[in-house]
Amino acid sequence: MPTVAGGGFGIWFPIERMVQFARADAINAADKTNLAALAASTKVEMVQGALTELRVHVAETDVSKSGLREQVGQVMDLLRDVQNDVGSVNERLDRVIEARQLEPRPQDGFKPP
Repeated sequence: MPTVAGGGFGIWFPIERMVQFARADAINAADKTNLAALAASTKVEMVQGALTELRVHVAETDVSKSGLREQVGQVMDLLRDVQNDVGSVNERLDRVIEARQLEPRPQDGFKPP
């Protein structure tokens, strides 16, 4: 019996040592995986922060469709005002030219008495 027990322990200890090495390797692999997961989580948080900043920047600087329509409307109103001003200047110039044409011009060599 002691021989069988000694043989069993002789086989059991190397198997136990192999199991311990396998556990240690699994723990090391898990630690590496945890570190990789932590690094990925940190990168995700950084990307989320950058995305939030980009959203705020876009909201502050870009124009919505309704805002753009309003601005285009204002520009069109200003263009109509300029067109009306140019039209009134043309009318004034036409009146000045007509008035000059209606005035009698002295001809060369003709002197009024």
